[in-house]
Amino acid sequence: MKILGSLLKISFLFSIVALWSCAEDKEYDGEGMSSLEVTAYLSTARSDEGYYSYNTLFYDVRTRHATRVLTLVLPSAEVEARIEAGETYEQIGQEGTALDEQQLGVCNELDGLTGLVSSGKDPETSYTVIVYAEYADGTVESMARAVVTRVRPPEIFIAIQGMWSASLAVKNAAGDQSETITFPVEIAQGVDDVTEASYLSGHRVVCLGFGGITYYSPADLRSNKDGLFGNYWNGGLGDASSDYGPKWFLELVQEDGGGGGDPSVENLAGGTEQIIVPAPDNVPVLFRYGTDLASNYLAGCDGETAVFSEPFQVEISADRNQIVIHAFQVEGKTYYPSVVIKESDSALVVLQGLSDLILTRQDVLE
Repeated sequence: MKILGSLLKISFLFSIVALWSCAEDKEYDGEGMSSLEVTAYLSTARSDEGYYSYNTLFYDVRTRHATRVLTLVLPSAEVEARIEAGETYEQIGQEGTALDEQQLGVCNELDGLTGLVSSGKDPETSYTVIVYAEYADGTVESMARAVVTRVRPPEIFIAIQGMWSASLAVKNAAGDQSETITFPVEIAQGVDDVTEASYLSGHRVVCLGFGGITYYSPADLRSNKDGLFGNYWNGGLGDASSDYGPKWFLELVQEDGGGGGDPSVENLAGGTEQIIVPAPDNVPVLFRYGTDLASNYLAGCDGETAVFSEPFQVEISADRNQIVIHAFQVEGKTYYPSVVIKESDSALVVLQGLSDLILTRQDVLE
């Protein structure tokens, strides 16, 4: 095991979519513009309702003076086959469901009708939204938009999403004894469409929160929340999707030779270690928005050295109500989960862990 390049002497600082469209999008500004506008997209905004980017698509419809509007969502392969057979979007669209009177009224307003939902979809599949509109002068119009649902996460990752309470023994501020801290952690597929797409493609879910350190989302950084960040992230200098946090990851790693598909709760509990907290060298920073924009990582630390190239092994209980992030050993020394700033030839400890990190589900599953 090569570790020389990742063992750094440390000092201490105790502180605490895939979207494609089959017509051109236009801005609605009144006369001269198309009277029908349709947008189809994926979103993380309603994941707490079971609407995930792998099983749900959203769409917005905006019309001007329409008297009747019908919407329909079909697999794109079916739509393409029917178009090739000679049907038109207008003909197919008439099979849709009509908006009710209230929806139609909103649809005819400036902002249009937003957030329409089509759920129960298959992952990694293209769907086409077709909208058919009729007008008082007898004219009709149709428009189609397509969007591809994302990959479905492993079942174990779906099972553990939600709110957790974490506990970790740490060296206290004086540095002379141990104390146990608790803090909330949320496990999610991502915090916005960009991060979700990235994490799912890497077989990861994100854990939001660590050590009671103030959390700032990508949107918080870009909007200069609390007046702390200036124009660094909204001026194109920083990458908010990488620098936000604190965040860390759980990753599914397949065994060499292909493995046997998604891990079940049972075989994970039985000792098959296929879920890890990936090594700091292989993931974005824990956060990077503090003093001097230092890069903070969740790394293994033994009090003298920090290791950035080793992952933490993860144990998930059979009832899915507890997750343990285990310390690892290198050459007989034990390295606990810690917050460490990585510098060119050294490391600075922000929070030194002294135990395994234990997560307990807040809403216990029966």
